[in-house]
Amino acid sequence: MAENHNEFNDPNNTAKKKINYKGNWTEFLINNLLYIFIIVAIVIIQIMRPRFLSVPSIINIISLSAANLPIALGIAGCIILTGTDLSAGRIVGLVACVSASLLQSNGYANKMFPDLATMPVYVVILLVLAIGGLIGFINGFCTSKFHLH
Repeated sequence: MAENHNEFNDPNNTAKKKINYKGNWTEFLINNLLYIFIIVAIVIIQIMRPRFLSVPSIINIISLSAANLPIALGIAGCIILTGTDLSAGRIVGLVACVSASLLQSNGYANKMFPDLATMPVYVVILLVLAIGGLIGFINGFCTSKFHLH
């Protein structure tokens, strides 16, 4: 009777294997060096600045990184499933320029578009969300349909 080998019962599946690092420090360092650097950096910064791991400091770090979290979560799925997608940063930059152009005050001396009227904030937010979504849809469609990377 033939054995049924799939990813769950394959003895060569590395996801289920424990890695044995006994006597092999170079492989351990290669696989875990980033974590070691992060821990060492946290310890050094905590020694130099004792308030680094305080509650206000951690809240400040979280609040400063909160703006990048939706972008990072959106890109994480793409990176995990297919590879790196570098277009999201460009789309964010484009819609930031569009929103800055549309929100210029009439009192500015050097307006980017002098004849463009100032728009309400909620209209600009909806407009740049639509522009970003449309460009993202076109980008995703071309990537999946035409295998453009």
